[in-house]
Amino acid sequence: MKKFIIITLILIFAATLIADQAGDLQFAVGLYRDKNYNLAKVELKKFLTNYPRSNVEADIKFLLGNIYLAEEDHKNAGKYFSELYATSSHPSIRAEVALGLGQSKFFLNDHEQAKTIFQKFVSDYPENQFLWKAYYYIGKIDLLTKDFDNALLNIKKAQAINKSTIILSALLEIRIAIDIPSEIDEIAEEIIQRPDSENKFRAILLYQNYNNSSGRTDKIFSIGLDAIPSTSQYYSKYNLILGTAFYEAGRFDEALDRLKKIDSEKARYYFALCYYELHDENKAKNILEELVDSEDDQISSNSIFYLAKINNDNEMLNKFIADNPNNGFIPVAYYQLGYNSFINADYNSSLTYFTNTKNSGNALGNEAYRAIKDRTFYLIAESNFLINKKSDAQKAFELYISVFPIGEFIDEANFKLGLINFQKDEHGTALAYFSKIKHQFPNSEKNGMSNYYIGEIYFAKGDYTEALGYYQDALGGICDIGFTWERIGHIYYNQQDYESAKESLEKIPSDTKYLFDRFLLKGNIEFAQRNYDKALEAYSFASEHS
Repeated sequence: MKKFIIITLILIFAATLIADQAGDLQFAVGLYRDKNYNLAKVELKKFLTNYPRSNVEADIKFLLGNIYLAEEDHKNAGKYFSELYATSSHPSIRAEVALGLGQSKFFLNDHEQAKTIFQKFVSDYPENQFLWKAYYYIGKIDLLTKDFDNALLNIKKAQAINKSTIILSALLEIRIAIDIPSEIDEIAEEIIQRPDSENKFRAILLYQNYNNSSGRTDKIFSIGLDAIPSTSQYYSKYNLILGTAFYEAGRFDEALDRLKKIDSEKARYYFALCYYELHDENKAKNILEELVDSEDDQISSNSIFYLAKINNDNEMLNKFIADNPNNGFIPVAYYQLGYNSFINADYNSSLTYFTNTKNSGNALGNEAYRAIKDRTFYLIAESNFLINKKSDAQKAFELYISVFPIGEFIDEANFKLGLINFQKDEHGTALAYFSKIKHQFPNSEKNGMSNYYIGEIYFAKGDYTEALGYYQDALGGICDIGFTWERIGHIYYNQQDYESAKESLEKIPSDTKYLFDRFLLKGNIEFAQRNYDKALEAYSFASEHS
C-alpha cells in the first residue's frame, strides 16, 4: 500500500514537470508498477542520466533500490538505500529506505549493521505499518547469533502485529534450533493449515528437513506426499527429502518414483543406492561410475565406496580409505574388508579390519557405523575364536553381551562363551551359559548344540540318565547328528541295553569322521554280547579309521 501511494505521488508530481520529463517518468513508473523490472531499471536509470537534478531523483533511486531488493541483488539495492539513508530522504520514503537498507545489510551478512538499523527503525517509527518487519529481522539476527531468548521475544513482537506465515516460519526455525519437538510439531501443523504460499512451502521444507535429520520418518510421511505442489520453487527439494526418507525406510520403489522427478547429483546418488538395495547392481554401477567424477567431494567419495563394495574390490576399498580418512563410510569400508577376509577364512586379517572398523567408528560416531556396530563387536570376538585366541575371544564375547544385551548375535555369544569354558573344563560356568540359551532363547538355532554340550557335561559326570535326556533334546534342533547318536548309543551300552545301542549306531551317518567311534562302540557291544568274531571285525574297521 505504501509503495502504491509513493508511485501515485510521483505520478502526480510528474504532472508539474515539462512534457518530456513527465512522459519519461510516467513510462518508467508504469513499468515498475507492472513489475516489468528489467525495462523499468533501464528507463529509471535513463531518467536519472537525462535529468540529473530532478526533484524526483530520490524517489527514482528508491524505486531502483526496491527493484534490486525484489531481484535479490542486495549489493545494488544496498548502494541506493545507503545513499538515500545518508542524505536524509524526504519523510514519505524515509522509513522504507531504512527497512530496505536493513534488509540489504541482512542478506549481505552484515548482521551487526542491519540490527542497528532495524533497532533505530523501531525507535524512530513505533507506529509504522512495517514495524513487524523490523522485529522480524531483529529476531532472525538473534537466531543466527544463537540468542534464542531474544530471538523468540522479537519474533513474538512481530507476530503480535502481523500473523503472516513468514513470521510463523521464523518461529518454527527458533523451535527447531532449540529442538523442542512437541512445539515444532504444533507450529508446523498451524503452518500446514495456512493458505498456499511460497512462505508456507518454505516452512514445510524446513520442517521436513528437521524430520529427516532427526530420523522422524513417520512425521515426513504423515503430512502427505503432495504438501508442496510442482509449481513451487521448493518442489524438487521436497521430493529429494521424500525420496531419501523412502530410501531410509526401505521403500525403494517409492524412493525411485520420487527421485526420478529431480535433476540433481544427490538424487542420482540415492537413485543408485535404491538400485543397489533392489539388487540391480548393473544400474547402480552405471550411475555410480558417473558420480565418481562429481565436484561434490562427498558424493564422489561415497560413490567410490559403493562401487568398491559392489565389485568386492579390496584394492579399491583400501584406496578409498587412504584418500578419504574422514569420510563417514570409513568404518563401513573397513568392515567390508574384514567381511571379505572373514568369508575367505583369513581370520587374522579380518580381526585387524574389524578392529579398525571399531576404532574409526568410535572416532566418527556416525549413523553408518551404528548400523554395523553390533556385527563388528561380534565378528571381532569370532575372529579371535577362530584363530584360537580363546582368552581374547572370551573377553570380546563378554564385551559384546554387555554392550548389546539384546543384540543380533546374543545367543551365539552366549554359546561361544559356554564352549570356551567347556573346553577349559570349567563345566559349571559352561553349563550356566548353555542353560541360558535353552531358557532365554528358545527359538535359537544354538539350542541343539547347547543341549548336546549339557549332555556332554552330565556324561562326563557319569549321570547317563540326565545326559540321555539332553542328547535326545539336541536331536530336536540343529546339532551334530552323528556324535549325538554315538553318545546315545554309548549310554545304552553302559546301561546294557545293547539292542537300543545297536539301533542308535544305525542312525549315525556314514561320514568318515564318525567311522572310528561307530565301529569302536559296535565292537564293544558285540564283545559284551560274546559275539567275538563280529567284535574283532568291528575293532579292525575302527583301527583302519583311527
